[in-house]
Amino acid sequence: MYKYELVVLVYQQQSHKILKIASAIINQLKNKKADCIHIEDWGKKELAYPVKRMQYAHYFLMQFVTEKANLILIDKYLRQMRVEIMRYFIIKLHKNEKTYATTLEDQAKTRNLVKNLELEHLVIQKQVDQQNHTQVNEKA
Repeated sequence: MYKYELVVLVYQQQSHKILKIASAIINQLKNKKADCIHIEDWGKKELAYPVKRMQYAHYFLMQFVTEKANLILIDKYLRQMRVEIMRYFIIKLHKNEKTYATTLEDQAKTRNLVKNLELEHLVIQKQVDQQNHTQVNEKA
């Protein structure tokens, strides 16, 4: 198992959906048997140069542990999210390189954040399912 760092740039107009996007990525990481170590929201930042005519993007960072073979599946999933994600990159961390969540307190905070994002994703998914169910009943 290797440590990786994922930095995601979300379109500025999608930044209100940052929790939904982050929770979807976390759920996908868990589906691909990756363990999320640390999540950090860097917020809205100005880009060094315009990307697709955009001057700003919302950044967030995730550190995770997984097998090398799972990276292809994770990359494929991130490519499918091109509507929300402007850019992303995954970097392999060296064995001796320090991760953000080194203390037990930091690890506990990260676990709580991951759980909260998962719960947020479940609530959003439930709302979408209810809306779809209501629309189907109205058509019938």
